Amino acid sequence: MIEHWTDSFSYTSFIFLICLLSFFTSPETGKAQINRANEVKLLWQEGVPDVKGDSDLDKPELTVFLPDQKKANGTGVVICPGGGYAHLAMEKEGYKVAQWLNSMGVAAFVLKYRLGMRYHHPAELMDGKRAMQIVHENAQQWHL
Repeated sequence: MIEHWTDSFSYTSFIFLICLLSFFTSPETGKAQINRANEVKLLWQEGVPDVKGDSDLDKPELTVFLPDQKKANGTGVVICPGGGYAHLAMEKEGYKVAQWLNSMGVAAFVLKYRLGMRYHHPAELMDGKRAMQIVHENAQQWHL
């Protein structure tokens, strides 16, 4: 029974990965449009915990991508772009994924979190948790 589940999970994961990769390699990718104006929210209005400076890198934020109201299905996803804790692939793994999710009626929230060399655990985790709180607090406003 467990072997069947892992085989099924691996197959599903593989199909999802292929679909995701085809999205990034599609010639239509650059033509994605944002349906509604983006809102950028600072994660920490009262000051960033354990802050080590005052540059943009020290100010985590959440960029809101809401789908067209005709397509919106009430779901939302927080996207944490990768980059090995050294940089964030905001365009490729953040904004483009958000636009793709919007095309399916899903609200997307791209997180710009604090990064290593300067910040270490638990700073990234705190930023992720705070992003989830902000989405939860604004769920009614964003129709989630």
